[in-house]
Amino acid sequence: MFRTSPTSWLVEQTRSRWYEKASRPTTLSAHTRICVAELVMPREAVPADFPKEGWLHR
Repeated sequence: MFRTSPTSWLVEQTRSRWYEKASRPTTLSAHTRICVAELVMPREAVPADFPKEGWLHR
């Protein structure tokens, strides 16, 4: 895990595995960026409308 700024990190995931037909292990790497944010102004969800008559309900 690497810290790139006060609110951001970079995560590296590495694994090695042997494939059946390989003579040596293969290394696979993946990277994920994680950012931290603060909710400053919450927004309320808009209420859903009641379905109109005549619509098919599944």
